[in-house]
Amino acid sequence: MTPSIDISIIIVNYNVKYFLEQCLGSIYAKKTDLKLEVIVVDNNSVDGSVQLIKSKFPQVKCIANTENVGFSKANNQAMGIALGKYQLILNPDTVLEQNTLPLCFEYMEQNPTAGALGVRMIDGNGTFLPESKRGLPTPAVAFYKMALLNKLFPKSQTFGRYHAGYLAEDEINEVDVLSGAFMFIRTAVLDKIGFFDETYFMYGEDIDLSYRITKAGYNNIYFPKSTIIHYKGESTKRKTVNYVRTFYNAMIIFAQTHYTGTNQKWMVYFLQFAIWARAGVALIQRLLEKVWAPLLDIVVLYSGFYFLAKYWEVYNRFVQYYSDEYYFGHLPLYVILLLIIVKLSGGYSFPYKLYRSQRGIILGSLILIAIYGLLTKDMQFSRAIVLLGSLWSLIGISISRYLINYFKTGAWEFNPEKNQRIAIMAQESEYNRVVQLFEKVGKEGKVIGNISPDHNKEGDLLGSAEQLKDIISIYRINELIFCAKDLPSEKIIKWMSDLSNEDIKYKIVPAESEFIVGSHSKNAQGELFSIDIQMLIGKEENRLKKRLLDFLFGLLLLILLPLSLIKPKKIGTKIANAFALIWGSKTLISYVPAPDIKKLPPLKQGLLFPASKVNASSNSATINRVNFLYAKDYTPGIDLELFIKNLKKLTY
Repeated sequence: MTPSIDISIIIVNYNVKYFLEQCLGSIYAKKTDLKLEVIVVDNNSVDGSVQLIKSKFPQVKCIANTENVGFSKANNQAMGIALGKYQLILNPDTVLEQNTLPLCFEYMEQNPTAGALGVRMIDGNGTFLPESKRGLPTPAVAFYKMALLNKLFPKSQTFGRYHAGYLAEDEINEVDVLSGAFMFIRTAVLDKIGFFDETYFMYGEDIDLSYRITKAGYNNIYFPKSTIIHYKGESTKRKTVNYVRTFYNAMIIFAQTHYTGTNQKWMVYFLQFAIWARAGVALIQRLLEKVWAPLLDIVVLYSGFYFLAKYWEVYNRFVQYYSDEYYFGHLPLYVILLLIIVKLSGGYSFPYKLYRSQRGIILGSLILIAIYGLLTKDMQFSRAIVLLGSLWSLIGISISRYLINYFKTGAWEFNPEKNQRIAIMAQESEYNRVVQLFEKVGKEGKVIGNISPDHNKEGDLLGSAEQLKDIISIYRINELIFCAKDLPSEKIIKWMSDLSNEDIKYKIVPAESEFIVGSHSKNAQGELFSIDIQMLIGKEENRLKKRLLDFLFGLLLLILLPLSLIKPKKIGTKIANAFALIWGSKTLISYVPAPDIKKLPPLKQGLLFPASKVNASSNSATINRVNFLYAKDYTPGIDLELFIKNLKKLTY
């Protein structure tokens, strides 16, 4: 019986609502004679993905799982009910050209030996993704990849097989492995070989399925006649130890399933070694990313204190020579105290803000001077060094932060968004809508003007689409926004590919959407702007302020502990709570316990609630409202006010 549906498009989604909207929009952007069905399997997202589908894409079949069942099982859920002659496994962080589906369908119809097909993929920066075509991970291929020989000799038929670099990017070819981001599969083949192997939770399942397709006598085809955007890395962090372990464990499953004898044994040994080696490298990389900025600050601040002390020894006739205890005991403690306050003040949060570090040094210096005044005379070596060292620390931390920011971002500016020169390609009405969206969300950067998507050159325009390269050069554009309502996706993708060597960020505004979606790094989460309600408690700066307040509240509660002796009931609990605030295992103010708090930015267990008369036994609507308003409108002043109001409760 001939299938009633030509193509079943299957998307597994997990917390990438904005990319999902863009993906679905690209599927439905152009009317086609092909009969399509779209099935989205949501793996228990908490970002409103299911609600988005129901409200904006009611024609989509949605399977809402109550747990994250993994990529393989979720796809199999949809494949089991799919009615199409072909099934397209598609990632949610992709954008299709309007002719992608017709071209793939036509090729498969004309080539019955083709079991599955993959297309050319570019990332959010317009750069070709080499995993569009891959080789089978044999022991030799896996070794070449691990030894980085595939990167040294990408075009070699021996060393470059992992990404099939010896095959031309723009030519149709048979390949071993297709990417799970886009696999256009003949349903008749799936009926013979089965669906995804659910032993794989994530990664490796596309390799396994590709291999089984070729074992069944069919070909996997790399088909570059259509190009798609695959933002890549939006759902996962590829530098984490968990990613390394999951990916290589998937390779072990593949080896144990498909290899035998010596090949299997050596492949498994090698992959187990690779897990430890790559995990070790990942750990070291992440550790260095976390500690190199504080280490630089320690060097800069300690050097300043040290040379100031040496100078003071020589040029101040009232000073005796300082002991080693001062140089290697007291001075390091001064520096550590200052940098702890810098940390609590947000000085190590990326993107860096100079004022956070300076604020931390000023506050830390005041605390240092206060503590110094409480020391005994034999511990007070030099008040002048404390004062001069604090002044140097303010200067030194500024110099250090400029250097760190430059090496991290390649720019001296702490807020490069301010220097963004933005051009928008859209018709006038859509251009005005995007400009208004920028104003609503406070997007920094300067909108230089509008580029007409067609040949129109009338009105207040920078120019038209065919003048794009000249416009970018003349107006020094470094961010280009495409409006999908006025532009077919194949043109957007072509411009991104053509301009991939330019230092430009790209973003796309889906039609009738309040989101701007973009990503120019395969390891980044992308950039999203929306007029959704923003929870101030979720901002990194506010979370650090809250942590600093908790630290200070904990110290204050310890200082006020003698007041608790008037009514010594639960004195042990009060001491434990004070230390819990200092160490960060609790927070002073947190949500009232309720199921809906899972939808809000997470907070530690609290000692107090946002409203003193609300507790777990109150009306659920009231609890949710109180929690919502606290998260939405949070300022440190709210915590301070509640602390003062409840001080007697905390100390008596």
